[in-house]
Amino acid sequence: MGLPRLAGAGYLYPTAENAIRSSDSVGTLFQGSLTATITGGTLVLTRNQLVLSQGLGAVK
Repeated sequence: MGLPRLAGAGYLYPTAENAIRSSDSVGTLFQGSLTATITGGTLVLTRNQLVLSQGLGAVK
């Protein structure tokens, strides 16, 4: 079901192939890896803060 849509998109937008081929693969991969690392670190810190706040209780 997805393949005909993809083929149709290639027919309707032929410049997309040129955009993909001319892009910098290494830069795109590095950007994705960096974004994933920052997001993962943020989630770990947020979870740790939640665990500590529940363990220590309310501030008096």
